[in-house]
Amino acid sequence: MKKSACVAFAFLFLALVLPPPAPAQTVNLLIQLRVTAASTSSITLSWKILFPVPIKGFEVQRGAGTPEFAPLAATAGPQLTYTDAALQPGVVYSYKVRALLDKPGPAAYSEFSPPVQAVAVPGAPVLSCSARTASTNTTQLSWAAVPGATGYEVDQSTFQQGQFGQYALLGETRTPGYLKSGMADKIDYKFRVRAFTLLNGKKVFGEYSNFVVAQHVSQESGDGGVSRQT
Repeated sequence: MKKSACVAFAFLFLALVLPPPAPAQTVNLLIQLRVTAASTSSITLSWKILFPVPIKGFEVQRGAGTPEFAPLAATAGPQLTYTDAALQPGVVYSYKVRALLDKPGPAAYSEFSPPVQAVAVPGAPVLSCSARTASTNTTQLSWAAVPGATGYEVDQSTFQQGQFGQYALLGETRTPGYLKSGMADKIDYKFRVRAFTLLNGKKVFGEYSNFVVAQHVSQESGDGGVSRQT
């Protein structure tokens, strides 16, 4: 008998006489998973076990845009946090976690935690303000499109009694840019904008832009339009 045939026969014999490896066990162990932070490119998760038991580590799985989950990472020991990096802003990600128990014999896992969803937030817009003439009481607020943004909220504040008041929502737009009209004569207006994306129908905001300050001066005042930004 040739050597290769002998080897094949030996493997067949072992497969017939040896029992199959024991499947991994699943243990009913409640894990609470939550999202603790999100940036433009990362999402941080944390979790806890309600009934502590010896743990070897945890397996984190992720889904992105579909109901299918795939293994993402394995943590060692009692680590209870994980940061998923290099993400795309505006994309909704789903996560779930299970524990690998520290016990003899076949591998034993807990059941997966209930899944949670999170989104990497859009970045901060860079806001600018157009120059104006004395004949108009409008100013054009401009910024470039922010990756992952569904829309933008624009806030304004006015300078009164020696100081700027609190910001108030001026308007919302789904595209970059906003035309502010109805500016009173010789009143300073301060503007800022922030982008948002949607998670389960709710707005998730990125950071605010820089602010710009603009003032309308009418022709009757005998002065030109003024705008400045910071």
